[in-house]
Amino acid sequence: MIIYYLSEVLFAKTIGKAITKTTVVNEDGKKPSPKEVALRTLCRFVPFEAFSFLNDDAYGIHDKWSKTLVVNDK
Repeated sequence: MIIYYLSEVLFAKTIGKAITKTTVVNEDGKKPSPKEVALRTLCRFVPFEAFSFLNDDAYGIHDKWSKTLVVNDK
């Protein structure tokens, strides 16, 4: 999880996001702060977090609670 956190803090993406040409942004469309990325990372430990994508808006708990989202690279 440390590598995941550091890659999103430094580059706003992980290896998977680099392959899919996506990046993480905050509500303002800017690079998320270390605090936002920390919350996003910690939310992945919420039990059944993976099932949060099954709702109508298809945003995971880690995006809702950290107020971030994944977007396509420009």
